[in-house]
Amino acid sequence: MNNYKKYILTLLIFFIVPLIINSLLPSIGSNNIIDLILRLAITSLILLTFIYLFYFEIVNDLKYIKNNKKKVIINIILYLFILIIVFMITKIVMFLINHNSGNTILKIDFLYKKIPVYLFINNIILMPLIETIVFRHTFYKFFKNNLLFLITSLVLLAIYYIYILNIPDIYLIVTGFILSLAYLKNKNILTIMIINMIFNLLVFLLNFL
Repeated sequence: MNNYKKYILTLLIFFIVPLIINSLLPSIGSNNIIDLILRLAITSLILLTFIYLFYFEIVNDLKYIKNNKKKVIINIILYLFILIIVFMITKIVMFLINHNSGNTILKIDFLYKKIPVYLFINNIILMPLIETIVFRHTFYKFFKNNLLFLITSLVLLAIYYIYILNIPDIYLIVTGFILSLAYLKNKNILTIMIINMIFNLLVFLLNFL
C-alpha cells in the first residue's frame, strides 16, 4: 500500500470509528458491561489494524531500542519527569480556576473508580500505542515538517478529546503535545508508547490514593 494511502486510512479509522461508536453505543459513564466490552473489542481491532499497517516500522523501532537501551531509558525518564511536572502545574492551575468543581487538585474524575478495569485496559494498554501511531508517527510522516506537525497534532488532538471523546480536560491536550515533542526527539513509536503507558499508569494510580 502507498504510504500516503496508509496514513489517510489510519486517520480515517481513528477519527471516524469513535464517532460511529459514540452514536451507536450508550455513554461510557453508563457502566453497561456489554457496552464497555464492545468498546474494548473495537479499540483492540483498531490497534491490531494499525500494528498490521505499521508492522515494519514497529519492528525497526524495537531493534533500535535493543541496540540503544541506555539512551532510550534516559529519554523515557526525562520525558516522564517533564510530563509529571506539566501535569501537576496544569491540574493546579485548572483547580484554581475552577475551585468550586469539587475535585481534588490532581485527581481526574469519578470514572476511574466507577469503571477501573475498562480504563486500565483502554488508557494504559490500548490507547498509548494507537495515539502514538496516529498523532505522532502518522502526522509526522504525512507532513514532514516539524512546525506543521506540531500545530496539526495539537489542533486535532484538541478536537479528538473535546469533540469526539467529549473529555474537555486541558491536561490531556498539553501532555499530548509534550509527547509529540518527545517523538520529534526520538522518532521511535515504541519509546513514546512506553512513556505514554507509564505516565497513564501513574495518573491511574493517583486516583486511588
